[in-house]
This record gives sequence, C-alpha cells and structure tokens, in this order.
Amino acid sequence: MTTDGELNVHAYNDLVGRFNEETDRAAGVLACAYLDAYLEDLLREMWTKGKRTEELFQGQGALGSLSSKIGIVYALGIVDDHAARDLDLIRKVRNHFAHDIRNATFDTSPVADWCSEIRVIDVCVEDTEKRSSRERYLLGIALLTGMISTSAKVPVGFMERMTGVRRVALTD
Repeated sequence: MTTDGELNVHAYNDLVGRFNEETDRAAGVLACAYLDAYLEDLLREMWTKGKRTEELFQGQGALGSLSSKIGIVYALGIVDDHAARDLDLIRKVRNHFAHDIRNATFDTSPVADWCSEIRVIDVCVEDTEKRSSRERYLLGIALLTGMISTSAKVPVGFMERMTGVRRVALTD
C-alpha cells in the first residue's frame, strides 16, 4: 500500500514480498483480499457516492461478495470472459484456503489445478511452465489488476492513481 493506505498495482508488488514470507493459506487469502478491495475501490470510484451505494458493499449487500464484484466488472465490460474466468479461479483458490480445514497448499489439488488454469499468465509471461502454482496465483492477480486498471472503461483518475501513469491524448 502507499503511505496513505491506498491500494495500487505498485502496492501489490510490495505486498508480494510479504506474501512470500507467509504460509500458502495466508498468501492465498491475503492476495485475494487485495484483489477484492481493489475491485471494490474501482466500483466505488465509478458510482455515485452516498448511503445507498455504501449499502451495496456492506455485509449481505448486493456487492458484498467477490463473486458479485467480478460479475459487475464483467457486465460493465471492464474485463472479458477470459479475465472473468481467471478472476473466478482466483476466488475459488481463496475460498478453498479460507474454508478447507485440512492442510491446503498451492501444490495439492484442487488448488494446483485451478492455478494451472489461470490463462492471463500464459498470454503475458514467458516460461510459464517453470512457474509454481503459488507464483501463477500471485502473478495472475498482479497481471489482472494491471489489465483492469488500464481498461478504457476505467475512469482516468482511477487508472492514474493505480498505475502511476498519466493517460494523455496523442496529437498530430
């Protein structure tokens, strides 16, 4: 996070270093918590501020779950089918770590299987076969948040805050 606590893609890179010091379960849950908060920040940025909007994100509100946030960013055209599927795989991994009382790890099924199916990595990174499931998961979150931040459907102010890059119009 930045010094003021704001989430952005650079903050995530800093957090990955901390995730590497954690157990698989903690890394899986915490990295996805970042993703969940990131999507919530994006949606809050896009919508009218007020009590009714706040209620959408609270407890049993319509956008209280990561699944519903993924559905909304898909419906808004911010992500395509492939990215939404990857986001759902990440959500499944998080849920497995959060709810399976056995010794869940990135190296065991079904977590390893889900991580191997995250496709954004295969499109954006070379030598993906050398990546562990844990690396695929953490890298998948980084790549997806970067892609989301730079979507043309995302408000310019949000993109600039999240990436640190200014969007400028090119002129002749």
